[in-house]
Amino acid sequence: MTELRFRRHSLDVLDSALNGPAWDIDARIGDGYKCGNGHIAAVPGWPSIAVPARTLNSPGLGALCIAQLWQEQTLLGIA
Repeated sequence: MTELRFRRHSLDVLDSALNGPAWDIDARIGDGYKCGNGHIAAVPGWPSIAVPARTLNSPGLGALCIAQLWQEQTLLGIA
């Protein structure tokens, strides 16, 4: 089904924001990690790669690039 959507819209990869800004680490209670969106690709087994996407005045954000099955070479080329 997803492969049909990739073809229908002529997509090589899907691009999404990767999580939110980096969280603070507290020495007493540990990381303040709240959530993530890496499961979008991990659950169905799609290849994905995280790419830093930050400007000097922005928090530490990134982009999650997701490709169809067996399209790792295309994904790496775009990332």
